[in-house]
Amino acid sequence: MPRFCKHALKVGINFHRNDVTDFSPGIGTIGYSQGEDLSSFFNGLGVSYAQNFSTRRTQPVAVYGLGFYGQDEWNVRPNFKVTLALRGDHNSNPVCQTNCFARFATNFLNLSHNANTPYNQVIQTGLHQALANYTNVSWQPRVGFAWSPFHASTGTVIRGGFGLFTDMFPTTIADLLLNNAPLNNLFITGAAPLSPSVNSNQASLAAQANTSFLQGFRAGETLAQIQQQNAVFVPPSFYNAAHRIIAPQYEEWNLQLEQALGSKTSLAVNYVGNHGVHEASQNAGLNAFSPTGFGDFPTTPRDTRFGTITEVSTPAVSNYSGVTVTARRQLSSLQVQANYTWSHAMDEVSNAGFLQYNFLSNISVLSPQDPLNLRRFNYGNADYDTRHYFSMNYVWEVPHWKGPKAAVDGWVFSGTIFARSGLPFTVVDGTQTGNLSAFNYGGNLSGVGAFIFANYRGGAPSSCSASAVKTPCLTAAMFTPATTNFGVQRRNQFYGPKYVDTDFAVMKNFNVPHWENAKIGIGAQFFNLFNHANFDQPVGDISSPSFGKIISTVNTPTSILGSFLGGDASPRLIQFKGNLTF
Repeated sequence: MPRFCKHALKVGINFHRNDVTDFSPGIGTIGYSQGEDLSSFFNGLGVSYAQNFSTRRTQPVAVYGLGFYGQDEWNVRPNFKVTLALRGDHNSNPVCQTNCFARFATNFLNLSHNANTPYNQVIQTGLHQALANYTNVSWQPRVGFAWSPFHASTGTVIRGGFGLFTDMFPTTIADLLLNNAPLNNLFITGAAPLSPSVNSNQASLAAQANTSFLQGFRAGETLAQIQQQNAVFVPPSFYNAAHRIIAPQYEEWNLQLEQALGSKTSLAVNYVGNHGVHEASQNAGLNAFSPTGFGDFPTTPRDTRFGTITEVSTPAVSNYSGVTVTARRQLSSLQVQANYTWSHAMDEVSNAGFLQYNFLSNISVLSPQDPLNLRRFNYGNADYDTRHYFSMNYVWEVPHWKGPKAAVDGWVFSGTIFARSGLPFTVVDGTQTGNLSAFNYGGNLSGVGAFIFANYRGGAPSSCSASAVKTPCLTAAMFTPATTNFGVQRRNQFYGPKYVDTDFAVMKNFNVPHWENAKIGIGAQFFNLFNHANFDQPVGDISSPSFGKIISTVNTPTSILGSFLGGDASPRLIQFKGNLTF
């Protein structure tokens, strides 16, 4: 029977709260400036117009989180330690202090689609909580161990562990549900003059549609009754949350072998894996239809009372496996660490289905190609799948050799090197996607990346190189349009070019007289030291004249200009800096 040699028990509680004032009118609004006459350009072109009609300019939304954890460390033997832990998280359901949320009473496919049912019997409005049912507490047990199988002087350590981890459901859901009808209506009008000085212009038609809907909603009217009073009324689109939302959960495990090589060098090999369940997915095609019978779409909408229906639920899964090799060398004046990772990440939707990940030329596929079968086409390489990744960082504090100390002492050189293989993308059929968007398939105003894939015939390279700037690495002959059915292709099947970047810094430190340990440093930092051009993915839309070609660069991972600037921050950037440490 093992002895309980030593215990270390830790408990803790953490709490956080966020109060957000949401500016609801800004989503999906396309309009004009007062007095601006655009008729000379737009009249007669059949341009669509969309306008929001909100009841408030802002909405107060709040969320909070409460967590509890306990941890016990057990020294089973002098060379073997086990750690047991349990964490519980309560992440709140987003609330609106003015009761501004609206959704259906159940999942869209479970809803009665009887067109004679009034709108106010289908839409639940004036709701305080965003989600109907949400995970109350996520329990997350974890276990880990550290084992030195040989004598301590050998420097061999084996570590491992397994645990459940949870994530807060993206609170972006609050923004989407508070922009639903009837509190914030979005209406789209067809071909009509844009100029506000022309009778029956598109703005006035949208305003009439909004008035008709609000009056009809309050009166308990059906679609037919509203259209009887307003012949140009177009059914509104709607965003729904599934009746049961489960917090995303991840099973994670790892096993690491660490070996000391002398007193100043170490080598570690670490295997990491995880499996995600209950991940978010937005489905923007549940009310899609096709008069000509595309795929398994019905020829008329499932629910004629609505346009595009986008529904978020938590059916998605993900998997990751990776091996990392890390080498460290630490001397009195030089520290170097290098890492290499081989990994493969697969999922059905990346970034929780709410945020785009890819670069400028392509956008993430955030919605199922087949609305009734998420896994059929969407399970593939994750947007951030990086098969090969290398990084190295170093710091060299130049030791004193010869010469005056004021000149030769205090120099510090440091830098980083990044290199990775290309990121994946999907080849889509933009023409067919655009055609179906007119029939409630992932409409442009839903903000969801729903796309029809192109049919892959074969012959494409495993990854595209920088040569695609001049010569397309993908050609139209490798694909056919998806004219009658879903495109036969796995999501994120193709890869863009690799990425390489080097940053460097040099600093000279001066001691401050009569101020113990204080130093003044001056120097320079170089981002993308060698001014190396890194390129975006090639254009992945077969209907684009630039299909298969690279048309833009990408920015460096770190920059003095900040993040999300794309190719604007890709050239070499130099900044001079000074600092005071004490």
